[in-house]
Amino acid sequence: MSRTLQHSEHVDPVDLGVKWDMGAPMPHLLQSEYKTFLIFFLSANDPYWDGTYITVADPNTPEPIGVIEWHACVGALLGTPNDDGLKGHRLWDKGLSDIVYGAGEVHNSAWVAELERMRRVGYPGAVIGPELRPRHFILGFHDSTFECLASGYNVTKPIGPLHEVIRKYAAQF
Repeated sequence: MSRTLQHSEHVDPVDLGVKWDMGAPMPHLLQSEYKTFLIFFLSANDPYWDGTYITVADPNTPEPIGVIEWHACVGALLGTPNDDGLKGHRLWDKGLSDIVYGAGEVHNSAWVAELERMRRVGYPGAVIGPELRPRHFILGFHDSTFECLASGYNVTKPIGPLHEVIRKYAAQF
């Protein structure tokens, strides 16, 4: 990877149309070679919340759930760092600090560049057109970070117990 690419990598905020719970969104990643879903608790709109208490979501009761289906996803990671460790992420000073509990798109992504380098090894001389170049998304949760390379996404907001929503989407594989 070139030094120039590393320095031009940056994150811009993206509005996915959902806001997840800041405390414990409990993200779940369901993935195969052909489908990728990220499922999590949505932020509850409590008109009486004054910031002095937390509400723990119960995965066995109906709650608002966010489901993002990532289109043509060629890679996904769900894990470290958590919100406290994000300052150690290579993108922290490149816009990641603006989306700690939100979503962003990484432009001039080193991960995308690495994927393209590997594709050229497999197909020497092939030109990777922009239509085949995935987008790099990054989402910050309380206890984890999600990153993926995908062409796009769509969002649904079912209501139900978390385990039932997960089961419904897992049945699509």
